[in-house]
Amino acid sequence: MRISIFQRHKTPGARTRALRRGTAALLSALLLTGAASATAGSRQDPFVSRSYIQEQLLPQAGARFAQLVSTRLQELREQRRGVQLLTLSAPQSLSLHAGEQLTVLQGTINLKALSGELVDVSEGTSFQQGVGWGAHRYILVGDSAWADVPQWAVILVSVSASLDDGSPFSDVDRNDWFFSDVVQAVRRGLINGMDASRYAPAGTLTLAQCVKLAACMRQLKTEGAVSLRAAGDGAWYRSYADWALEQGILLEEAEDYDRTVSRRDFVTLFSRALPMDGEAVNTIPDGAIPDVAAEDPGAAEIYAFYRAGILAGYTPDAVHAAHAFDPEGTVSRAEVAAIMNRMFDAEARVRFSMELPVEETEPPVEETVPPVEETSPPVEESQPPVEESQPPVEETVPPVEETVPPVEETAPPVEETQPPVEETAPPVEESQPPVEETAPPVEETQQPVGEDSSPVNRPQQP
Repeated sequence: MRISIFQRHKTPGARTRALRRGTAALLSALLLTGAASATAGSRQDPFVSRSYIQEQLLPQAGARFAQLVSTRLQELREQRRGVQLLTLSAPQSLSLHAGEQLTVLQGTINLKALSGELVDVSEGTSFQQGVGWGAHRYILVGDSAWADVPQWAVILVSVSASLDDGSPFSDVDRNDWFFSDVVQAVRRGLINGMDASRYAPAGTLTLAQCVKLAACMRQLKTEGAVSLRAAGDGAWYRSYADWALEQGILLEEAEDYDRTVSRRDFVTLFSRALPMDGEAVNTIPDGAIPDVAAEDPGAAEIYAFYRAGILAGYTPDAVHAAHAFDPEGTVSRAEVAAIMNRMFDAEARVRFSMELPVEETEPPVEETVPPVEETSPPVEESQPPVEESQPPVEETVPPVEETVPPVEETAPPVEETQPPVEETAPPVEESQPPVEETAPPVEETQQPVGEDSSPVNRPQQP
């Protein structure tokens, strides 16, 4: 009976001999390579010690060998299964090649066959593009296809499928709010960059550019592919404008295709390309948009875009109120990418609600004012005690005034003291008479001198 090598290895003796032969071969290889590269007497010298080889080199070589075997087995298992499990989130996307498969486990994913077609194996149907639903398996029958996720999805996909989560433009960063919109709009063929490496997200749009975008989006939505091309002769936008006139996107020939388009005109033009009537997902009452009244030009289209989740307006800042539209402002290329993605993909739309402006809700605010006024009387009633407390302050003034009279009464004693001063003057005058009375004796003594002396006779006159 013939015994295979696998059966012989089952016996203990054969396994031991195989291990010894493998060890001998490994030692021989180590000796040959080590002797050629190591210097004599070093730890790399294979002839230094047998214990060094057994304790150091063999365990390391065995560990490396085991790791290589494990990695190779894992690769073989993956190749046999041919799929890998991935969790994708916007704006990640996949590129599929011929024969590759994709199964959606959770969430949804957008699929588009660029060359060939996709087959839904679960349903037995084929389609050019559409939404891949959960528990459905798709196989590409063709050369290339791509898939992206509106929000997130868990998928099983062929290991050869390439995952792409970068930006094709140098001026579109992953941290930009419009990153996902620009990447997906470009991959859908809705919009192109200014060149191969630049998108210019802050740039504005002319009427000719808007006509081209609206026409391409209409054709892609209705026909499944864009066949419109720039005109070879004359104005580059001529073919797009003619098609837009035929489809009713343009109502009449424009006078100036190079003028910058306002936000109001942009919405009006795109609403004719893909009307949003009947697709409301948000509650936006008439008059709720701060800078767009219900009777303004283009208000019907603007409110339809808000209600359908295509537009959400500005975030509040120093210039714009919350959800303001700025109808006379310009629309940027970044905003255009977001708008086109939301028009094309219902799952990318914004869900929110608005209420009427605060001005119209002022009556309830005025009704709350009377309670505030009613509380004011107690405050006024509390004031009288404050005023009543003032009289004591005024009553304290009279004592101060009463103290003044004593000061005035003290003045008379001062005046009364003056009379004694005046009364002292008479004694001085009275003292003079004695002096005059003493004069007669002097005159009497002078009579012998002469009788015609007038000084002596003058005091005697009446």
